[in-house]
Amino acid sequence: MRKNLLMGVCLISALSLPSAVQAKDFSLNNIPENSIKTPGITGVVTDAKGEALPGVVVQATESKQTAVTDADGRFTLDAKNGERLRFSYLGYTTKDDNAKPNMKVSMQDDTHVLNEVVVTTQKRQQSAVEVPIAVSAVTGNVLGKLGMSQMDEMATMTPGVQIQLQSPNNPGYVIRGVTSDDGESTSQPRVSVFTDGVSTSRSRASVSELFDMERIEVAKGPQGTLFGRGAEIGGISLIRNKAKDNLSGELGVRYGAYNTRQVTGFINTPIIKSKLANRFAFDYDARDGFIKNLAGGRLNGKEALAFRNSTAWWSDNTSVNLVLDYQHDNYPGTSFRTEFPDFGVSQDPNDPANLDMGKGLYIHRNVGGGTLLVDHDFNDNWKLSSITGVRAFNSDEKFDADGTYLPLLNAEEKAKGTQISQEFRFNYDNHRNFSGFAGMSYFFEDNSQDVLLHSDLKYLYPVMMKSKMKSTFTGLFSTVKSVVMSKVPAAMQSMVGAQFDAAQKQLMSKWFPESGTQDATPDFYGDLNTLFQQFGALLGMKGVTLDQFLASLGDKGTTYSTLLKNLSNQTLSTYSEEGKNYNTTNAAEVYADGTWKLYKGLNFTLGMRGTYEHQKSSYSSVDDQNAFLATALASNGGHVIYTPSAKVSASKDYWSWVGRAVLNYLFSHKRCLSECFPWPSSGCTLLQQQSGETFYPQAGDYLQL
Repeated sequence: MRKNLLMGVCLISALSLPSAVQAKDFSLNNIPENSIKTPGITGVVTDAKGEALPGVVVQATESKQTAVTDADGRFTLDAKNGERLRFSYLGYTTKDDNAKPNMKVSMQDDTHVLNEVVVTTQKRQQSAVEVPIAVSAVTGNVLGKLGMSQMDEMATMTPGVQIQLQSPNNPGYVIRGVTSDDGESTSQPRVSVFTDGVSTSRSRASVSELFDMERIEVAKGPQGTLFGRGAEIGGISLIRNKAKDNLSGELGVRYGAYNTRQVTGFINTPIIKSKLANRFAFDYDARDGFIKNLAGGRLNGKEALAFRNSTAWWSDNTSVNLVLDYQHDNYPGTSFRTEFPDFGVSQDPNDPANLDMGKGLYIHRNVGGGTLLVDHDFNDNWKLSSITGVRAFNSDEKFDADGTYLPLLNAEEKAKGTQISQEFRFNYDNHRNFSGFAGMSYFFEDNSQDVLLHSDLKYLYPVMMKSKMKSTFTGLFSTVKSVVMSKVPAAMQSMVGAQFDAAQKQLMSKWFPESGTQDATPDFYGDLNTLFQQFGALLGMKGVTLDQFLASLGDKGTTYSTLLKNLSNQTLSTYSEEGKNYNTTNAAEVYADGTWKLYKGLNFTLGMRGTYEHQKSSYSSVDDQNAFLATALASNGGHVIYTPSAKVSASKDYWSWVGRAVLNYLFSHKRCLSECFPWPSSGCTLLQQQSGETFYPQAGDYLQL
């Protein structure tokens, strides 16, 4: 219907011209003989380093045929042998060359032009400006020129995005002010991180060194349709360079402040010309800590070693990439600032810290896996993509959770996990008015987190527990005083009350000194029993013990009796707690998405994704069962952090659907200023871009309005 309507518009325009022109335009006999083309001009376009350039526009200046290079920089064009071809790509100098079989074209950077980035956010190659969502893209060339090799550095190039690397073990992803940074295995990330199409979203496994990168894409806002489960805030896609069909290599070395040293590079080697190639890339990045630790060592340093091997195989219609990668992180500790008052530690994050474990603080992390990418072109319209991923991570971090020079809360976190995923996707493009994709995926994850807390009670007692116990004993004195005073004659109440208050003040000062550590707790029971005997004799209760007195108070008295006995004469030693959480996820998804070109520059996109998810989560914890601590922290459940619990588990199935509908208009599309005829020989007026660049129409252009 649409094609017929547009053809009708063109015919009406044609009828308005002189009849001689009409006859000439629509007579095949009048087509110039030299406009007949021989199909089959093929070639590959690379940059000066020999890296493939996807998205290069190749145009025959005479026949006006066009083509666009694929992900491997390859193109096929129906043009005559010897015909002049023009190669255009934003960020590179336009180049002309004569058409010939198996062309090899190298393009030079144009430093005066802002590079246009080709992205695959919508599962197909598009210019970033054509994608109808908020997407930012940074190329590997830009990262290299700016010396950026960390994800937090990359985030400075993407508006609305922050990545906070407290450590490689504790990243915080912030997109449009919403944060995803939970490290528990039972929590699901709200920002999806994909590496070459494989989900690496788990917090402890998501951070990687950015070396030998092709580009990074950041999609902002809910992206469940494109990125699947866990993309409520947005998605980050890391695309790494793969093996190419050329011999190339690079080596970079740098040295700087804080003993910063980095060695990075790659070597790309063809094994069988146009069939098999291998690429090995590596990165070593280290620096000393820039925060001095007064207890020993330095904090906030770095040492990361990463390498990646990519093997590519090509046939006429199929490409296969096998990528194996591994990264080892060996960091010193992370600086923390105390939340406890009166420790004399500066709150300025750049000032020296004083963390008691000194050089015993560290972060050790190992993460790696394999990715198998298979792409097969059935024909010019249909393409199949398969993405297989296997990932594993194991991390161990020791940190000072209290941020002081005292061993109040020293912690260690051990996390590990395995991820397996498989995705099949079909892409369709009729090269006129519709393109889209549909597919299915499966994801499995098994991971756990184990957090151990250690404390020295002789330090924890005066800092954390003394105030709680003072409050408890103040209540006990109030209860005892009220009972005692009820038995005192009115004439003696003033004198007895003053004596009781003086005795209470003396005991509280003895039990809870203002400063200093304690190796053992006072004899609360004995001291209070002596006080009771003094007042008992005064009140005619001689011979009545403290136990008998407390028993007369009922349940409240029994509670106080247990409290006094458990807290008295206790040796203050080390104490530990341990909490573990586990999670297993099985998820299957189906999805479909398509874009219709309704009118020149006006597109409509509709997509849907369905997800089935089964999760099983577990939790367990243990502590030292310290009677003193359990009594002192009764108001906190008898523990510092974790509630002792045998392993408990819960599981549930989830079903969800998410969709998107987008209507977008691209203002920079070419405009037809006059007649629209299918052949250049028709005398059709030249089309103009808004920039003023001349564009020559070709057959079929009028169908792409």
